Amino acid sequence: MAKKKNKQRNNPSNSHRSNDEMRISVSMRKKYGTMAETDKYNRGSSEYRSLLKKMTEEVYNNNIHSLKNYGGKNLVERLKLDGPYRKRRLSAILEYVYTAAPGFAEKYPMISVEDEIVDFISELYNMLPMEYEHNNHITVAMAIFILDAVAEASNIEEASFFIPYGKDIISEVSLPENFSDSMYDDDLIRGMAYLIIHRNDENSEDCFINNFTARISSENGYIHNYRPSKLFFDDKPYSGDELYDEAQKMSYPERYKRVLSYIRPEIIERAVARYKGRINEIVDILLSGIEPVVKQKQEQIYRALGICNEIERYENMLFDARKRADECKGRKQKPSIMCMGNFNIDEDSEYDKVMEEADSIIEKLKKKAEAIDDVTDELESLDQCIFEHQFDIRNYLCSRDEIGTEIRDKEVVSVLDSLRALNPFEVFFAYLYLLDTGDSSAWIMYITEIMLGAACSNLPWAKEFNDSLIEFIEERDQKEIDENDNNCEKFVPVPERYVEDRSEYWERLFTQEYTDYHVWSYEGAKRIKKSDLFHLNLSQVVYNASGMCIPRKKFFEVDCYDDNGLKKAGFSAKEIPLLRDYLSLGAYASIRYGFDSVYKVKLKRTLTGTDKPKDDTENLKAKITSIYEENASLKNQLYKAEKALKDYKEKVSAELSEQEADRQELIELRELVYKLQNSSGAEPEIENADKIQLPYTTKQRVVIFGGHATWLKAIKSMLPNVKFIDPYTKPDANLIRHADVVWMQTNAMPHSFYGKIMEIVRQRKIPVKYFAYASADKCAKQLAEDDMKIGE
Repeated sequence: MAKKKNKQRNNPSNSHRSNDEMRISVSMRKKYGTMAETDKYNRGSSEYRSLLKKMTEEVYNNNIHSLKNYGGKNLVERLKLDGPYRKRRLSAILEYVYTAAPGFAEKYPMISVEDEIVDFISELYNMLPMEYEHNNHITVAMAIFILDAVAEASNIEEASFFIPYGKDIISEVSLPENFSDSMYDDDLIRGMAYLIIHRNDENSEDCFINNFTARISSENGYIHNYRPSKLFFDDKPYSGDELYDEAQKMSYPERYKRVLSYIRPEIIERAVARYKGRINEIVDILLSGIEPVVKQKQEQIYRALGICNEIERYENMLFDARKRADECKGRKQKPSIMCMGNFNIDEDSEYDKVMEEADSIIEKLKKKAEAIDDVTDELESLDQCIFEHQFDIRNYLCSRDEIGTEIRDKEVVSVLDSLRALNPFEVFFAYLYLLDTGDSSAWIMYITEIMLGAACSNLPWAKEFNDSLIEFIEERDQKEIDENDNNCEKFVPVPERYVEDRSEYWERLFTQEYTDYHVWSYEGAKRIKKSDLFHLNLSQVVYNASGMCIPRKKFFEVDCYDDNGLKKAGFSAKEIPLLRDYLSLGAYASIRYGFDSVYKVKLKRTLTGTDKPKDDTENLKAKITSIYEENASLKNQLYKAEKALKDYKEKVSAELSEQEADRQELIELRELVYKLQNSSGAEPEIENADKIQLPYTTKQRVVIFGGHATWLKAIKSMLPNVKFIDPYTKPDANLIRHADVVWMQTNAMPHSFYGKIMEIVRQRKIPVKYFAYASADKCAKQLAEDDMKIGE
């Protein structure tokens, strides 16, 4: 190969080339040659980290630029992407790729794993943890895990002294609707959640992603490795008085660290290891899913490199032809062979022959250019497949969406399903602990969104509107169900599972192997489509029926009954797991930890602080007890009144929001009617139509419902990044889940669908706009004109 290159370098015909003339084949070979490399960052070399850093920053900056073009600077600030957050996010991405990529490269040698991983985890349009807190009460889940871990170490009474208990303080923590835990008093959970929110004295409204946590590193993060030696190793543990006095002197961050110090290290280590392990599993799912697509890309790239070689050969022939043409004309100046249309060809027969040869070569070059275009289109299509696979992973784990049709692999789906069977309480705690210890895993925000989203879907109080069930209930009140509907398949219930895995008890609680079939049946449905059913785990079934969180572990005394003895006692193999669940629930409910120890110390302080004669002691004690009981009763009444007031305020707020939505809809309709009434029979004109260039890329995420087929065909090319919904597609909340605005073309839309769409957008508080025109061009410009006002 080296001799061949030298021969080309010394060829006289090449000496006539200028840099511009060489650019076509050389630049194309450089482009596709770079794409073909799978180790472009020199793994194992001293420059590996610096090359990764440069590439990571380039991808991150490009994503920032795209977001600014999409939603302006305010969107970047809202997502916390600049300033200290930028530095922390970039370092987290770089650290993960630097550590994990070499291992994945051995498993997937065909893939440039660094590029694919960075593209995947550098997606910046993420749901931040605080949004999960507002929607799913994740600090409550964190609090429950911490209390479970402390109780497992038999330290719950001691730890309760360091948890805030004043109702005036902890009332700011809201619990899930109809919430009740089987193991802990509501106030104890509120107090622990309050401690989590105020664990770092940061005044930010976001207790997770803020200036304080952005500055935490592995060197200055919380290290929960100390234990109160007197508690664990001394024969005389701390007394309630000592714990009470110590707690009063502590700040909230100190109290939080103290509570975590009661957790055994192996529980924390196991939770963190599982969290990090799942990050690698998610990345592995990505790489295994795109591997066949990357192989197709490589084939196309090698095809393109082959075409580049042919183009270079034709280039050489073309420049040789020019040299011969120049020699034919001697020193007489002739036009460039590259500008064939301007030649005035003389009668020289040899010159004509050369020109015909040049024409033939140019035609061949045009065909090769068309072949390159085909390769480029195919590569773009394959890149789109990879892009869709990235979002399939997030949507499937976070939203229970189906895997996309472009990349559908049963093995990938099976692995994703196994990732869903996770303990949500442990996941939330692991994220919190990693964040507080300065671990970079907590700052890979795209992975964090996936992990927390998947965990949220497994929480007992996780509720999603089953639109199909709601629609059925509404239709049931109007007409009888058609039992002969051929589109409905008879539902086969999921078989019960009787074999219990004691070592992984939570898998039985959080695997989504059940459905809401029982709710449909209760509502009177006789034939049910499988596609309309929601998947639930055991804890969600119990919570939806009772509002109670079942225990996350078995009561230790239950294990003293062995299976053989229970069978001989008359219990069947099917009944034994159910019996154990009953015993665990009953045992924990009878204990139900709260602030009892703290209240006892407070009462004792009240008694010992009085200055009364000894003979009055009994009467005084009785009086104090009476006052205490009365005070507790009044506090309980106050708490119920405050809760009722809060519920009333929320109801009023919801009604006001609905009224505001109705008002906005009325304004839009009035504007539409006004335009139509003042248009003199013709379509009204758009004020700034001349300034709007089509096609137009919207700043907002826009969804359009309605419109005739010809109208849809015409307008789609004018608004390339808008999502269009066929007017006869049944409205579904998932179709507009992430929309910023919905536009309606009501001239082709069933009336029943219009009502369903309005119900969905009102629930999700999405603004609605109406097209005032029948013309696709004017509708596109109307939408563009409205979109251009964003950010003004």
